[in-house]
Amino acid sequence: MTSAQIVSKEPIAIPQLGKFLKDIKKEDRAEIQNKIFDYSKKVSKITEADCEKLVAELKGLNIPGFTDDLAVSLANILPITLTEIRSLMSGKSNISPENFKKMQEILVKYSK
Repeated sequence: MTSAQIVSKEPIAIPQLGKFLKDIKKEDRAEIQNKIFDYSKKVSKITEADCEKLVAELKGLNIPGFTDDLAVSLANILPITLTEIRSLMSGKSNISPENFKKMQEILVKYSK
């Protein structure tokens, strides 16, 4: 019996997960994978391509303390108001109001 080994770990947004599972034939996916695929189609607010662009733009802001995990969380939830963004970023009090505004501008652009 072979054992699986984690080689690397990186966050993945829901639309990206849906695309990944879509590339696997339905009959080759496990039941749980089919359920996850259905869930990803239901809750994704943007396309996989837009999600990748959104995450890249957020990471491109080079905000100190802003991690890939946070970028993916914002892409999954797609908050629009500054209050929503701040609540998702609680604990990151070192982010300036200007950077919150920049994040909001990017998120609003992809929410349409």
